[in-house]
Amino acid sequence: MNKHPLIYHKDGGRETGSETVAISATVVNSLLKKLQDREGDRAETYRRLQHVLQGDDTRLQSGVVNRVLAEVSGDMKAAQGAMNNVTAAAGDVLVALARSHFEFVMSELQGHLKTMRGGACQEFVLTTLSKLASSYALRCIPFVEMTLLALHAMLRQVESSRILRTICSVLEQWSRAINAYFNAWEQCPFPRIGEKQLCEQVYSLFCHAVVNWLGRHKKEEDKQAIFGAVTAMMAVVLHDAQHQDRVWKQVVWLLQQYQEVQDTSRVTESLHYFLKTLEELHAVAPKDKLCAIAAAVHHELGDETRQHSAGHKEELRQCIVLQARIYPEETVTFLLSQLSSENQGSRGTALTLLGAVARSDEPAVREKLPLIVEAVQPLFTESGTQLRRALLGFIKDLLSVSIPSCLAWDVVAHIFVEFRRASDRLAVEDVQEERDLQAQCIGILESLDLSVEGMTELLWPRLLQYVVPAQYCGMLVPLLRCLQALIERQKQTEGQEDTEKPADVQEQAKKPTPQALLVRLLVVAACDQCRECAVAALQLLQALQSRIHSSLRGLWPISIPCMLQYLEEKTEGFLDSEEWQCYLLKARAKGETTFASCRVPPQFLTESVEEMLVDQPWVVCLSRELSQQLSNPSSSAEDKNFLYQALGTVLASCRQLTHVQGQLLKYLKETDATSPCDRQGIASVVSYAAERHFYLALDAMRKFTKWLITFDRCRKAQKGHQRAQAAWAAAMLTYGKVALHAPKSELLACVEEDILANILELFHACRKELQHKLALLNGIKEVTCAIQAADTKHSFRLCKKPEVLEILLDLMEEDACDTPVSQVHLKMLQLLEQLSTLKPCMDWEYRCSQVAVCCWRVLSCPPEETELQSLQTSCEEALGQLVSALLKAEGTSSAFADVVSILLCHLTSTKAWERERALQVCAQLLGTYEELFKCSRERTCSQFGSLVGVLGPLLSDSQATSRQRAGACLSCLLRIQACGMTKTRRAVLQVPDCKELCERLKSTEDGSLCEDPAKIAKGVCQYFPQGQARSFMDAIMKTFECANEERAQAAGDWMIGFLEACGKEIRPEVPEVVNILWKAMYTMQQGTLRDLLLKAARLLAGFHLQPVVDSLLQTELPSERDMVQLWRSLGSSDLGPQVLRHLAERLDKAPETRPLCNDADQEPHRLKLLCAISEVVSALLTAEAVRDLLPHLLPVLLQWVSKELGVELLFPPLSPPRGLLLFKDMGQEEQLCGLYCDALEQVLRRCLDERWQQVLFRHGAWPSLDLPQWHCNSVQLLTSVLLRARLVSRALIQTFLPWLHSPLPNLQVTALAFFAELMKDPPAEGKDLLKPLVRLFLEKLQHPSCAVQHMAARGLGSAVSGLPKKVQKHKRSIVAALEREMRNVDHPEVAAESMLALAEILAKQMAKGLGGAFRRIARSTRKFLDAKQEDLRFAAFSLYTALAAGAKDNLTTFFSGEVEQILGSLFLHLQDPSCAVSSVCRTALYVCAPFVEPKGLQVVVKNAIGRSGAQLQSEVCSYLETHAPELLKTLKRQQKPPLEKRSTDATLHVLEASPEHKEGSPKHAEDSPEHAEDLSGHTEDVPELAEA
Repeated sequence: MNKHPLIYHKDGGRETGSETVAISATVVNSLLKKLQDREGDRAETYRRLQHVLQGDDTRLQSGVVNRVLAEVSGDMKAAQGAMNNVTAAAGDVLVALARSHFEFVMSELQGHLKTMRGGACQEFVLTTLSKLASSYALRCIPFVEMTLLALHAMLRQVESSRILRTICSVLEQWSRAINAYFNAWEQCPFPRIGEKQLCEQVYSLFCHAVVNWLGRHKKEEDKQAIFGAVTAMMAVVLHDAQHQDRVWKQVVWLLQQYQEVQDTSRVTESLHYFLKTLEELHAVAPKDKLCAIAAAVHHELGDETRQHSAGHKEELRQCIVLQARIYPEETVTFLLSQLSSENQGSRGTALTLLGAVARSDEPAVREKLPLIVEAVQPLFTESGTQLRRALLGFIKDLLSVSIPSCLAWDVVAHIFVEFRRASDRLAVEDVQEERDLQAQCIGILESLDLSVEGMTELLWPRLLQYVVPAQYCGMLVPLLRCLQALIERQKQTEGQEDTEKPADVQEQAKKPTPQALLVRLLVVAACDQCRECAVAALQLLQALQSRIHSSLRGLWPISIPCMLQYLEEKTEGFLDSEEWQCYLLKARAKGETTFASCRVPPQFLTESVEEMLVDQPWVVCLSRELSQQLSNPSSSAEDKNFLYQALGTVLASCRQLTHVQGQLLKYLKETDATSPCDRQGIASVVSYAAERHFYLALDAMRKFTKWLITFDRCRKAQKGHQRAQAAWAAAMLTYGKVALHAPKSELLACVEEDILANILELFHACRKELQHKLALLNGIKEVTCAIQAADTKHSFRLCKKPEVLEILLDLMEEDACDTPVSQVHLKMLQLLEQLSTLKPCMDWEYRCSQVAVCCWRVLSCPPEETELQSLQTSCEEALGQLVSALLKAEGTSSAFADVVSILLCHLTSTKAWERERALQVCAQLLGTYEELFKCSRERTCSQFGSLVGVLGPLLSDSQATSRQRAGACLSCLLRIQACGMTKTRRAVLQVPDCKELCERLKSTEDGSLCEDPAKIAKGVCQYFPQGQARSFMDAIMKTFECANEERAQAAGDWMIGFLEACGKEIRPEVPEVVNILWKAMYTMQQGTLRDLLLKAARLLAGFHLQPVVDSLLQTELPSERDMVQLWRSLGSSDLGPQVLRHLAERLDKAPETRPLCNDADQEPHRLKLLCAISEVVSALLTAEAVRDLLPHLLPVLLQWVSKELGVELLFPPLSPPRGLLLFKDMGQEEQLCGLYCDALEQVLRRCLDERWQQVLFRHGAWPSLDLPQWHCNSVQLLTSVLLRARLVSRALIQTFLPWLHSPLPNLQVTALAFFAELMKDPPAEGKDLLKPLVRLFLEKLQHPSCAVQHMAARGLGSAVSGLPKKVQKHKRSIVAALEREMRNVDHPEVAAESMLALAEILAKQMAKGLGGAFRRIARSTRKFLDAKQEDLRFAAFSLYTALAAGAKDNLTTFFSGEVEQILGSLFLHLQDPSCAVSSVCRTALYVCAPFVEPKGLQVVVKNAIGRSGAQLQSEVCSYLETHAPELLKTLKRQQKPPLEKRSTDATLHVLEASPEHKEGSPKHAEDSPEHAEDLSGHTEDVPELAEA
């Protein structure tokens, strides 16, 4: 126990380098210090310590070891023996420490184990003991006795499942350690311990476990721990013979665990351990127990309900293999008995186990192999997939060992039979199980070990019979490799190829002929899909060269290595099938390519046949073998295609011309050309033969054509008709192939008459089905290619070219554009491009029509299906190449413009796919034109504007491909334009980097496209040539019409970018651009697009305001809505004030015509101006802008209002006080406002506050302004409002001053009305301008127009308030003039206005100094008190009121007499029909009251202030009847009959009035509700106007 194989020093260290010891000790001490200081994560520190101890063999000092043990012990006590992260890591440290200090660790654990006796079990100690036994089995043996005793004492203290599993683990590992000791005790340094002693110690524990644990625990984990421990103890007890019976009894229990537990892998592991121990002991087992073990393993392996892992299955098979090693007879007998079971799974499992047993290659088992093979052979006919798979697995295992060939060949043959069965089923239905079976067959063949004894004799030459049949093509690679290896082994062993002869005549008959082998291996080598097959086939051919033909010994050793080298140089996926087949067949490949690394060119089949020309019968047999394999229905299309070419190659080299011609006619007439492969094959045979027998092939074709036409005339059956039509297509195709393979020196002489003419004749005579069209196109294309290759001097003229082109265009237009493209269209496009290079050349107009037809057919067809996508792409590329070729041939800018005009309609299409395709063609076109443009002298690209207008918006197309292609086109277009620019300008400007754009356009994220259009537009506009703005705008408008919202927005962005960058330079094209913009207004109904158009107009107006506005006024806009929106857009911009000023100037300069009517057709120009002014004013951003322009707008509009009245202004009828109008009772026909009034209203609405607008509306200013009789009052009202709104400026006054001297009376009257109102309260800044007007008003009183006189008198009256000093200065002249005019009875309106003006003068206390004028005025006024016109009466009473107020001093007596004379009129008109007259009459009576006699009457009048006229009249009559009857009679005499007559309906005679009559009399007019409203009530909210 104390002995150890290692020698230690006194300090405990091993003899090693001091430096290593120091390093390890330092690290360990550092980690121990962390543990002692409780620093960091203890579990992590323990793991680091474990890593250090495991990686170093250095023996630590005993003090360090003790410190480690102390720390571990402390943590164990802290955890009370339980397992956690810290204690688990600490236990791993002890296991690592035991590597060099086992005795220390074990002693520590044994000490803890003693303390557990009679106490609680410590899981930590038990787990560590288990790990020690697992890691150091033999070193644990000296401690077995004390450990087992301690465990025995603890068995009764098991309280939990966790402790139970831990103890079972200790028992299992220590039992396995004991078993290992039994097998390797001689390796141990300590004395041997007897087996019986150890077995007895384990047996007591085994009995306790069997009695107390088995069957009593239900948990899965407990069960597995128990049978693991029990099985390990069984293996130990098995060494003691006296206890073996007890062990075998427990074997049954162990097998029962397969049914008890869910995870049976632990059961299998235990069983495998037990069987291995049994094999080592060579113990005798009961037969029934062996059968039970085999049955249990067989059942478990075949149980499909359990999902066993691959490792578990292998362990089960190893259990049977172990049992077969021990008892082969019983095991094999059992497995063979299972082969006859009715259960397919049971038989399959038995086959698997038999294969495993056979693979073990035990001598005892090897003797049983014949019996096993014989028993397995009846299963070859089984059809179950599982059994077939198991059978193939058995064959694979069987062939890995030595077996007599007489038995094994049937097994080998079954591999090929099974492969064929799977292939036959796959031909009907694609089943994955069959594919797996095929893969398994191939795997068996690949895994064959030819070094196994007897394998060469077994396989050679029998395997050759599977090379030729096509059913085994899937197995060719391993088969060919296997054959090659067999031949090589024969050469090595016997020194020659073939010494082994077939065993019998039957096998000799199965052996393939040399021609068959050559053809089959050539077909395999030609497969470009499988390079391994090609290499294997060529290698086998090289190995079989003497078997094929003796004359090939000198050729193939040179050519085959060259071809193998070629295959090695070509990487996977880069092997050209056509080129490779040319190398295999004949010398002339594409471009006469040869192998650079070989001195001999590849002429494999051709040279091989040339070598055998002396043996012509062999060559004929070779051609017949090719024909035979062509007739094999199992050959694939690729194989048949190669076979046809090979046959043509052989016939080309054949010298027997009769055989050659017979073969050609045979294939032309007898081959069913309905299959594309056979149709192509006919052409291959004839064309390949024509390389050396050209005229012979042409003669055969002529005979076949004649026969075909004759046969077509007499066909009857539908099936024969289909085959005949296919023969027509094959004939046309063959003619083209013959031309392509014909000798160049002989072709041109007969190509047109003997080949092309026959092709066209066949096409005209056939039904023109799809196959005929394709054959025609392919035939003509190959004829064209042949002509191009042969005509090196380019002098050949194809006379039938116009006929061919006509046929092609008819075919292109034959189908509707809503059908997808086909191969016909692709080939037509390619053929048109080829024909364009042949003479004679067609004129450009004809070629342009070709382009239009081709674009219409290719670009407009609907989206293709997935399988047709590549075809559509090919058509687009072919179309681009055709267009480029035609452009190169023509080489002019006009041709480029024609092609671009064709493409534009496709580029602006609403269909995304059409735009995408057109962009592809456009890119190719621009690439070609760029090359031509560099060589030309042109400065600009004539289609730059239109192309930019289309391509720019496509940068934001929804399709990523379209965006990328548009970017490429735009980049190319910029390069073209940059070439034409001068060097100076190119040095200043830089072409935008569109390559970066193309890269960004590959992304479909919105964020990557937001800024690109703006950036590109900015760069493109630097290169915009002059004079192309219109073409650009036209293209943009087309995009607007056809695009979706997103692309239309992009088009708008480009349009805006163009105008921002180039707007200054397009002055000559502004009218055309404006016309384009507003023609689009009608079609653009979307709000977003219309906003873009309006924004464009604003930008253009910013550069060229006057031309834009003039153009808009001359443009016939489609609707009033567009007009309104247009002018409002301009008005709402910063240009609004400028536009409004210009419109006002245009209106001011507009020619004067007949009066404006509501019909817009009579005055379209001014109508547009008025509409524009109204809308611009309404859209201006601020009212301040309108106020600034008011001196321009108000006079212009008011001028036209005045002019368009058309008649001289009349004096208005008496109405409420001057300047205030009310039109409540006006008829509907009189309320129609003129357009000028509408415009003026719109202008003032923006200038005035809401309260002033309400004043104008309530008093009917706008309807009255357009009426002659109310015009002046309306002007005064407007002036009054403007004056109080502080909008009357000096500039406005100066604008109206010239009107006073206008030759037009209407303008004078309007101006006089304006100034008449302005005189009342002149503004400070223009007051000096108004002073001279007083004298002017005096002069205007002499004007022949009564309207002018009228407004002049009113102005003089207004001047009293505004210019009192000026009036005072000229008072006498003014009074004299007004006195004169008031007596003008011819113009009563002038007289009335003069009296009102005098009233204003007298009201301002200016009566003093009038002298006799006062009396004259009073007498003259008395005449009008009873006038018929109410305006005269109103003016007379108003003037009389002023006279009464000014009658003072010496005028009192005079005026009292005057009042006495008019007293009757005063009382009478208290109830005047006119409310205004009665009101002013009442006022006059109150003012004249001091002059009335008697005094009592004065009191009555004064007391009646505030009462109505009727009440006042009643009180006066009552007083006079009582106190002054004489005065009453005098008043009666003063009444005038005419007035009485007029007033009978409204007034009562004073003298006839009585109280009774007063009570029953109707109310006065002024008391009626409809006249009760005082005009002042309309101005209560405006104090200034109410005061006025």
